[in-house]
Amino acid sequence: MAALAYMVLQASLIRAQGNKGLLVRAVGTDGKGKGSIWLYLVGISVDLADWPGLAFALLWVPALLWAVPDSRIERLLRGREQACGAKSTIGKNGSQQIGRISYNIML
Repeated sequence: MAALAYMVLQASLIRAQGNKGLLVRAVGTDGKGKGSIWLYLVGISVDLADWPGLAFALLWVPALLWAVPDSRIERLLRGREQACGAKSTIGKNGSQQIGRISYNIML
């Protein structure tokens, strides 16, 4: 459910920014996100076919994929920060200030 909600949120943000927005460049084709959803769907289908061991393995693969943080967006923001010569500061409330642009980061 969280993977589907994230995909909907990502698609909404991309639609709002347009095809040349920052998020489109950061996410790219998003193979990791789309692959995770497919693995979840196949894992649920395999479980319904009464193969719990295989289903368990298929449902753990996306969890292990996401154990490694996905830093595409952060890397792109850091590159923009270095390109404009701005310094990054993180406030007490978790908001990050890069130059004149402020981003809220959930902690």
